[in-house]
Amino acid sequence: MWGFFLLSLLPPTVFVAYNTLRVNDRYDVLCLAGFLAFSAGGGVLVGYIRSRAASEWFRPALVAAYIAAVFAALCIATLDTPNVPLVEVNASPDSAIPDCSELPKIDRTFVKLSQSSNVIYLYNDSGLVAFYIADIQPVRYLPGCTSLRTQRM
Repeated sequence: MWGFFLLSLLPPTVFVAYNTLRVNDRYDVLCLAGFLAFSAGGGVLVGYIRSRAASEWFRPALVAAYIAAVFAALCIATLDTPNVPLVEVNASPDSAIPDCSELPKIDRTFVKLSQSSNVIYLYNDSGLVAFYIADIQPVRYLPGCTSLRTQRM
């Protein structure tokens, strides 16, 4: 009966995965393949141990399946980019908002991570920085632009 229940969950899972996962480059394909290998490998290992009726190996197989599930979750978590705003610091107030096909100067474009009363924490390819808000005014938000994605070597 459990097999039928799990099989009935497969179509909604495929639908949600198809509509939410974004695979952009070959590294994302490797992460997706790692997720599938770890998740299937853990289940196959436990199923094999149960089918052989080796009860002394069942607990180590469960531990191995749990570790495989953690690695599978880490692989799938790398595919989701956080929804953080893209900002331009020291923006000239009279310039038009870019259409996101070409971002402003890279040394002025950042991803906003956090903000307190007088400090803003930003990130770009050069690293993580903290600025006093008074030093970088005006800050212009770039709505509709996707977040910066660091280049992989």
